[in-house]
Amino acid sequence: MEKLRAEMRLGFASLPDPLAWLLDVLDHGGDCSEPGLLLHIVRELQGWTKRRARDQPSALKLEELQARLFPWLARCNVSLLQPLFSIYQLHTADYHHLLGLVNQLCQQGKFKEAAVLSIKLKLQPDLEFEKLCVPLLLQDRMDLVEAYMEGSLELQQSLLQLLDSWSVPGFRIKDLARQYRALPGKWPEKIKCRAMHKIAFRLLKKYGLDPGLCPH
Repeated sequence: MEKLRAEMRLGFASLPDPLAWLLDVLDHGGDCSEPGLLLHIVRELQGWTKRRARDQPSALKLEELQARLFPWLARCNVSLLQPLFSIYQLHTADYHHLLGLVNQLCQQGKFKEAAVLSIKLKLQPDLEFEKLCVPLLLQDRMDLVEAYMEGSLELQQSLLQLLDSWSVPGFRIKDLARQYRALPGKWPEKIKCRAMHKIAFRLLKKYGLDPGLCPH
């Protein structure tokens, strides 16, 4: 593996524009839902670019590269997102374009990818909380939901109020199931009042919030 990494670094150094080259690879890579070797290449390029921080593209060139990357992000494996953020400095990208990308991912049912992008680039204040977090809750991705809430009292309160609403007498799981019927798995079976109480109690303690947020 070390020999392969050394060869990749030599290859990057020989290219006139490694960042544009990677985009060419992505464009012609077909289905990259299981990235395999591509993930090693992307991670190695991430490290290579960090070691050459002085050789960054101009602002205009970077904007062009980001524009090429955006369509691909909507269909890439989540494991590639983090290194691609770094390589193409997405924290500098157009904010409204990033919001559009997150909404596109949600429309495609890629809620995990949308959450990772939102958390990394701190987009939460301008996103619909329930649109992204309800599907994550239903798919038992509490780790991503809590990461999404981190540092935001407003979002933490919204989450607890949402969990409490699922414990209100008369709440029907069938209504939720119809709304999110495209989600995979047997998640309707996991939504039980007792489970919601347990999660809410843990979060109340973790965030130090008023128990009055969860009257049910």
